[in-house]
Amino acid sequence: MRMNSSGRIVTVFIVIFVILLISLTAISMFFLQQETKQRRDFEAKLEEAKTQLTKIQSELDLVKKEKFVLEEKNKEADNRINDLSDELVLEQGLKAQMKTENASLKAQLEQELAAKKQLKEDMEKQLAVLERKTADLNAQLNDGKKFLQDMEARSKTLESENSSLKEKLVRMEEGFFPSSLDAKSQEIEQAKKKIAANQVQLDKIVIAPQEIPQGRVLSVDAETEFVIINLGEKDGVRVGDLLAVYRGKDYLGDIKVTRLQPEMAAADLLPPFSSKLVRKNDQVISK
Repeated sequence: MRMNSSGRIVTVFIVIFVILLISLTAISMFFLQQETKQRRDFEAKLEEAKTQLTKIQSELDLVKKEKFVLEEKNKEADNRINDLSDELVLEQGLKAQMKTENASLKAQLEQELAAKKQLKEDMEKQLAVLERKTADLNAQLNDGKKFLQDMEARSKTLESENSSLKEKLVRMEEGFFPSSLDAKSQEIEQAKKKIAANQVQLDKIVIAPQEIPQGRVLSVDAETEFVIINLGEKDGVRVGDLLAVYRGKDYLGDIKVTRLQPEMAAADLLPPFSSKLVRKNDQVISK
């Protein structure tokens, strides 16, 4: 009997222990699942925070660039008062700014690689919007061309009518038609009114320059591989334009415009073209 009672007690303890173990296991699994869910939520929030940080950084860079452009415009307005020697100071300031921006771009390269996928999606959306805008602009351009053709045809017609009326007026004033003086005067007045009514005021058509004039290299920065040229926005140069560099009749290489001002611009040397091959006063020609 004592052996059976001891065995039963041991069995009860074992059952209780197993139940406690199972309960602890279930509780552990529950807390593990909760911890896993919280960790996933935290990782999602962390990724969202990184994305927002990247966007804020891009906006900050854009503000810095806009600030730089405004500062350069203010410098240019002040430098107009000074003599030609201020051109060298402006070139040095542009060089320093280019060096600072190049260093900043190198430091941000790793962050931009992480956001490359999101940037690609944004660019695809912007491309779709630009394509729609391009289609609208093409439609507007076609309408403008049609309107211009209609106006030119109308102008020719009116010129022909005016010439005919003027000829008739001259002949009437010379007394070509046999009629009374009062009738002639009335007819002349009517002809003058008709000529005045046929006058058409056409809008002024502004034609942008088709070719960029020849320029020259003002200075060369061997450290960051870019040059300053004496061609600017008023000469028809745009950011991204490709220009060829010559020395006499010898072709040296190509440069790409990266910074623009009304009377000068900064351009990167396109490999294999390097600062060792270019020097001050080399010719710059549009491609």
